[in-house]
Amino acid sequence: MTQADLENQHIDRVNQIIDINNAIGEVWSYHPENPNRIDPVSYHAILVAKLEKMERELKEFEEKHFNV
Repeated sequence: MTQADLENQHIDRVNQIIDINNAIGEVWSYHPENPNRIDPVSYHAILVAKLEKMERELKEFEEKHFNV
């Protein structure tokens, strides 16, 4: 195994730790024991509304600038 292979394995393991830590933080946002937890039903509605607004704005932008 080359030094580059070892370095790549090290980087992969560090990245896995970062990914798991990020997932833990995201799940904690919704965890029942978190006093500041996010209500997933309300948050879903907020995200859907934002998506719909962005899709409308994109369509208007495309129609204005690209004659779609």
